[in-house]
Amino acid sequence: MTNEKVTAVPIEDEKVKAWVEHMYSIGEDELRMIKPYNQVLRKGYMEIHDDIQNFETREDDVFICTAPKSGTRWMQEVLWCLRNDCDFEKANKVSLQVRTPFLDAKAVLPVGAFTENFFERISKMEGPRTINTHFCYDMLPKSLHEDQKGKIVSVIRNPRDICASFCHHFKLTDKYTGGVELLADVYMRDVGLFYGPHFTNVLSYWSRREQDNILIVSYEEMKKDLASVIRKIADFLGKEITDEDVAKIVDFTNIENMKKNPMSNLEERINMIKRSQNNTEEKGTFINKGKTGGWKTAFTQETIQRFEEWEKKHLEGTGLSFIYEL
Repeated sequence: MTNEKVTAVPIEDEKVKAWVEHMYSIGEDELRMIKPYNQVLRKGYMEIHDDIQNFETREDDVFICTAPKSGTRWMQEVLWCLRNDCDFEKANKVSLQVRTPFLDAKAVLPVGAFTENFFERISKMEGPRTINTHFCYDMLPKSLHEDQKGKIVSVIRNPRDICASFCHHFKLTDKYTGGVELLADVYMRDVGLFYGPHFTNVLSYWSRREQDNILIVSYEEMKKDLASVIRKIADFLGKEITDEDVAKIVDFTNIENMKKNPMSNLEERINMIKRSQNNTEEKGTFINKGKTGGWKTAFTQETIQRFEEWEKKHLEGTGLSFIYEL
């Protein structure tokens, strides 16, 4: 795949057009299917493709690789605290976006959202660096996906809860005026949402789960027993950790505590976005309920049946299964 020409193909789909009409910051000609990766992003991705592919990773880098709304911020905070010896003082003072930068920000955020040389800033960061991305495996920097310089922690979540979470996210950050059923329709047509098709993204990591530099955990596993997940990650990274520090990280990264921490919850940035969009109606925080099973009340029975059929089609023969309720 790495030798194929990368192109940005317009998406001619009526449901995608309907979705975009309900979004504040996405122009009608802005979304593209990035080939050969088959991932939906803004067309501005093409301007940074070479920067991403040529970004030089380090042996002690850890990349958090997730489909959107899979518990990314939760894992960012868990991993940063683990790798930085429970430095909660800094975690309460420095934004999570600064401590664990988002590699692909310019691929999904509106034009002008960043004016700095973003890749230069990440390149100059002191180690150990923890970087997050929603890119599928082959879109990662070559030094990571070809040379395996660095490690990957991938978080997988059931797609029904992901789709429901997208609705909250878009209403909060993009003044989305449509409904969750429209998002589900786009999602299961494999022409969106951002970083869709979903299974192209998720299976790109799952199919490489035996690689020495990849660890896959699930969002639901984190919900059920975060302490065990922390120990599993520490073992994967070769880092010793005491039971006392595990307990401290579990407490600090409790969803309710993260919602109260403006450094974890993007409070300042969300308020700035809402002001710029004159979005005075939507309440809530970037980190939402953090529950498993919300899909049961979010979708109609007909849509849930479509999810079941869609998941069965894509999961057959992969060995992957999801946890839908706890």
